[in-house]
Amino acid sequence: MDKETIKEVFEKIREISCMLGDNSNMEWILQSIEHILLYTESPIERKFLFALITEIIDKNVGTDLFENPILIWTNQIEDLFPAEYWEAGTIAMLFINPIIGNYRPDIVLSTAKNKIIFEIDGFQYHNTKKQLTSDKKRERELGKLGYKIYRFSGTELHQNEKKVAEEALEIIYREFNLKEKNENSQ
Repeated sequence: MDKETIKEVFEKIREISCMLGDNSNMEWILQSIEHILLYTESPIERKFLFALITEIIDKNVGTDLFENPILIWTNQIEDLFPAEYWEAGTIAMLFINPIIGNYRPDIVLSTAKNKIIFEIDGFQYHNTKKQLTSDKKRERELGKLGYKIYRFSGTELHQNEKKVAEEALEIIYREFNLKEKNENSQ
């Protein structure tokens, strides 16, 4: 792991720890950070996921996210536990760069009933006619397998990561019929 990534990680841990104070969510946060570091392939994916977990914590203050999670981090599509929650659709499983057919989407969230993909498109890799055509074909193929695809540009993320995370979390709540676990939220 390079120095910049380590610096980024500890900055996020400090930021999240300050938000939580004395809270039992640290186990969920550490598990989240571990999965982000182990399975993301790019800095833009890490930035998106760090912003998303920060938003989940912010929207669910007072909830034990380890005991009562909104999503569970996993690294293999087959690793679907606890099955009763996944099948009931009350917890979304989050996969980073899983292999689905011939593709490796950035981030996949899934229950037995719903499947969504978040793609974070950096300009460096998504700016040519060939790449845009490939992206459209990929969307159609994944759509045939039942996935809804949501794309965010790297520019959006760099300009306002909080807004992107809020929008992504709204999509998660809507697509999976989840409610914020914080009883005090509106």
